[in-house]
Amino acid sequence: MKHLLLTFLYLALLGTTAYAQTHASGTVFNDINKNRVLDRGEPPLAGVCVSNGREVVRTGKDGRWTLPSGDDTGFFVIKPAGYMTPVNADMIPQHYYMHKPAGSPPLEVAGVAPTGKLPTSIDFPLWPQQEENKFTALVFGDTQARGMKEVNYITHDVVEECIGTEATLGISLGDIVADDPNLFQEINQSIAQIGIPWYNVFGNHDFNRGARDDRHTDETFERYYGPSTYAFEYGQVVFISLKNVYFNPEGKYRAHFTEQQLDFVRNYLALVPNDRLVVLVMHAPIVSCDNRKELFDILKARPYTLSIAGHTHTMAHVFADEKLDWHGPRPHHHFINATVCGSWWCGIRDETGIPHATMNDGAPNGYSLLTFDGNSYSIRFKAARRLPDEHLPAG
Repeated sequence: MKHLLLTFLYLALLGTTAYAQTHASGTVFNDINKNRVLDRGEPPLAGVCVSNGREVVRTGKDGRWTLPSGDDTGFFVIKPAGYMTPVNADMIPQHYYMHKPAGSPPLEVAGVAPTGKLPTSIDFPLWPQQEENKFTALVFGDTQARGMKEVNYITHDVVEECIGTEATLGISLGDIVADDPNLFQEINQSIAQIGIPWYNVFGNHDFNRGARDDRHTDETFERYYGPSTYAFEYGQVVFISLKNVYFNPEGKYRAHFTEQQLDFVRNYLALVPNDRLVVLVMHAPIVSCDNRKELFDILKARPYTLSIAGHTHTMAHVFADEKLDWHGPRPHHHFINATVCGSWWCGIRDETGIPHATMNDGAPNGYSLLTFDGNSYSIRFKAARRLPDEHLPAG
């Protein structure tokens, strides 16, 4: 009864409040004192990209931006090379503002709290940082924890050995949890011990049960990580994160890109120089998406592209050509990353109590280190808790 009442109140609020599309605006600025507030004398930053998940604009000389807004809009700054966004205590980049006047609909796990009316100015602080064109990213696939026991597996099997890593940032490729968004915080706290900014991708097991449409399947994800489609830049590399698992009202999903996401990629890349390496990160392999051709058509004229996914609990390199709807001058490289959980933390436990967690293809569980040098890259697989000289080349 309580759940039904909350649903009624939520729908009533949506129906009685004037949430007609309007515009949001704000300033991107150099946050000199790092207090995350635009103070007098702090310089605006021109030419920085800001998006609402579809449209993308560059800030003017005064650092200002303006974008359309609806009643459920995530605004985010696209971190430019040479700057960083603030991170929270769990090393999650704070590059966004979620505008949800009524908050998330009532769900089994809480989403975003009501934000009320649109702020007069949505300001994004950036901090200058030294960035080399050669850098390394840690990439985790499917940590997929069921309960605190498996959160501890993540910590002891993978996180501990990554502390002190050469990497400057990390990415989780979705299925952060196994159908329990309540565990996001515990996994965040575990991975935060590595000590580098950590970006997250939405996976099919990260969804909100009880969501009535795809738009609300990532409400708890948004509460912890912000928009499930976003981008950031580092060195000469452009990273674009896409939620590519699309749910129907019955809770079934397919690998799919929405029109809004395709518009975002198209609009953003129109502002990105052709000599940049464009790296798409997603959960389901790009080649399994029912409308991959539409995304490939946006990318095909660009000379430097790479896409990365998880989901299959295997590790593979796919070189997409015409048979897979890619029509660029050379095949598109799609890397399916190894999973941290192997095949769902199954198998005989060792003397420390951790399962062998072998993946579906018989390989050990682990993660990858992607080293970028300008617009080129190399990939190295690391099996969990193997000695450094047991690194296996992945590409």
